[in-house]
Amino acid sequence: MIRRPPRSTLSSSSAASDVYKRQIVCAFEFAFHGGSMGAAVGEKFTLAVKMALKNNFPLICFSATGGARMQEALISLMQMAKTSAKLTEDKKHYILNGEKVFITNGGIADVFVVFAQVDGNKFSAFILEKGTEGFSIGREENKLGMKGSSTAQLIFQDAKVPAENLLYKVGKGAPSAFNCLNIGRFKLGCSCLGGSKQAITTSSQYALDRKAFGSSISKFDAIQKKIAEMAILTFATDSMIYRTIGLLQDEIDLIDKDTPDYYIQMGEAMGKYAIETSMVKVFGSDCSHWVIDQGLQVLAGYGYLEEYSLAPAYRDAVSYTHLRAHET
Repeated sequence: MIRRPPRSTLSSSSAASDVYKRQIVCAFEFAFHGGSMGAAVGEKFTLAVKMALKNNFPLICFSATGGARMQEALISLMQMAKTSAKLTEDKKHYILNGEKVFITNGGIADVFVVFAQVDGNKFSAFILEKGTEGFSIGREENKLGMKGSSTAQLIFQDAKVPAENLLYKVGKGAPSAFNCLNIGRFKLGCSCLGGSKQAITTSSQYALDRKAFGSSISKFDAIQKKIAEMAILTFATDSMIYRTIGLLQDEIDLIDKDTPDYYIQMGEAMGKYAIETSMVKVFGSDCSHWVIDQGLQVLAGYGYLEEYSLAPAYRDAVSYTHLRAHET
């Protein structure tokens, strides 16, 4: 059985200071039991970071059940130019126009963080609630994998957003967005780790139970070689993730917790290791795809059947290599 992350990774005197470690462990745990859950819940944590940047209050953490009422749909930076925002003459609202596609949690979210251009060239972020006048949700996408995760279009037709829902400052949406992309890629790499470990667990158990030529196939050299290589590559991903967590935490620990812009500086600290977090995403997704493919070979024909967990895991692994790739 593959071990979960040690509980010691969650121990800290400050809930805010170890927010990244908590997010990463949660991303792993949820993905271990299904890629869709890892993707959906991961976006809720991203919303917490963004709201903390706006209001400078301790980061929100959503439970698996209570958080269903407040989920976030992360908007790609590449789509910002297609959405405009204009302040009304009375300065009480921003009017948003445009469309977003491939939005995670789009069909089930109640709260969204939307990026748009104010006055044509000021990239800004807004908190938008479901039911806002002029805002509607488009079709639900029928995806190859991640069947349990909603992906939908968002449509803004003179959407009326209260001025106080501006996230941080006008023209300052990019830093918040890049911070969320950085942590998003990192969490995706951790979700990939969960998928890899789940594949190893399934393959190992099957190899122990399956008999051929009067012996368990786990004793065959070819099967042992596959599982050993799966474990080696997964261990490398695991080590990369925890090393990066340590780098991030060390940087955050240098920040004075009493400074007024503590959470802003947390986001900036994340940006210093954008290369490392991107490496985790790229390596982790490639690892997951390869490991799950090897697991299918261990299960042979049974791996191709939907009743076994590796079939949906294989489809999810394809999306791991595509998710956030266009944002890297």
